[in-house]
Amino acid sequence: MVLGLVGEVVDRRAFAVCCVAAALACSFALLLFWPDVQLYRGMSGVDSALFTWLVVFNLRPSSDHRYSAAHKIALVLLLIAFIAKVAWEGQTHHSLFVVSDQSSFVSLPGVHAVGGAVGICVGMFRPRSFFQLEYRYN
Repeated sequence: MVLGLVGEVVDRRAFAVCCVAAALACSFALLLFWPDVQLYRGMSGVDSALFTWLVVFNLRPSSDHRYSAAHKIALVLLLIAFIAKVAWEGQTHHSLFVVSDQSSFVSLPGVHAVGGAVGICVGMFRPRSFFQLEYRYN
């Protein structure tokens, strides 16, 4: 919920693009790489996309934001921590933030990686420019 609230305030269009692109990419990845999964629950792929999008968005040079070196280092460390989390989950086959007593629950860190990649792409390629129409009058 927090990622959604912050994302909508930061850039509503990029937030919408990130959510839709992550939902589609994660669903496609599930069908392609994990076709035996019968039931998928949660929004972790979209959450991963929103997290990485916000980090990358704030790392971009902008005339609106003049961040200190410490702030940029903290953002890079957050991105590294996300990558480490996904790698750890992939190696251990356990979710870092979800504890489930259900034997049918299986963490899919690959979905988190796909969502994270979508967020990084949305953050790098500025989707706002894709949707703004500029009219020039001579």
